[in-house]
Amino acid sequence: MTSAPAAPKNTKRPRYSGEPTLGQIMRRPKWIFALILVLSVASGFAWLAQWQLGNAITLDDKAQIDTESVIPLAELVEPAQPLNDVAAGHRVSINASLVPNEFVIVGNRANSGAVGYWVVTQAYAETVAAEHDTKELANLAVAIGWAATADEAAAAIEKLEAAGISENRTLYEGRLNPLETPGAPEMQGELMVYPSVVPAQLLNLWQNPLPTTYAGYVVLEADNGLRAVSGLQAIDSIPPTPPETVNWINLFYGLEWVLFAGFAVYFWVRLCRDAHEREHELKLQEEEKLNG
Repeated sequence: MTSAPAAPKNTKRPRYSGEPTLGQIMRRPKWIFALILVLSVASGFAWLAQWQLGNAITLDDKAQIDTESVIPLAELVEPAQPLNDVAAGHRVSINASLVPNEFVIVGNRANSGAVGYWVVTQAYAETVAAEHDTKELANLAVAIGWAATADEAAAAIEKLEAAGISENRTLYEGRLNPLETPGAPEMQGELMVYPSVVPAQLLNLWQNPLPTTYAGYVVLEADNGLRAVSGLQAIDSIPPTPPETVNWINLFYGLEWVLFAGFAVYFWVRLCRDAHEREHELKLQEEEKLNG
């Protein structure tokens, strides 16, 4: 039994094989100059894309709330109520008395580029504006000052306790902050350090809490003699940033410029391929005439 004849080998070469190759075409001075020109155009498109995208997300200054005008805390928020967008980060005045011997240390507090500790205490704050001459009070957590180390914070607390805190109601000014995520305290040496300011957590520590408590806490700005006595530093009072808005038109234009930059490079490659194919077509025509 004879085997089937082997299939003939395909000896036909590719249509555009041989020299010049596409790489040789691309390395010719004419096309290198064209590439430089195309990359210049693409760089311009890329710059325009960066500019458009940089302006696509902006701060909405029109939506920013005036948080720097001091408003009485009692007019801004009620005890036991969560802070709304207007109240959070607002500068407030509080007619309050600080409660003696209720100090706690809160760690991981950034201040002027350094990380340290706050001294926080309890205050009895009026729940209605002072001009109404009300006697209604609520618990309020108040951050007095900042220390670089836990030992310095503890030393400041000893000075404050030795000097005594006046239980007379005083007008304080500071910035109202929303409550933070609660966390378990930890011992640092012999000191108990809390990771966050959570009034509901502090209620378990305060010896004589009132029935109602403000949901946020106040970082004092004015000294009122407390930092002078304790040696604590002022806490950075940073206003909240305005909300960000997305300009969809700028975002769309930015993406368009990216596509244009990519198309400019593709256009150069397409021109090189056309030149490559054209030269091979001419070579094939010459070969056909010679063989014809």
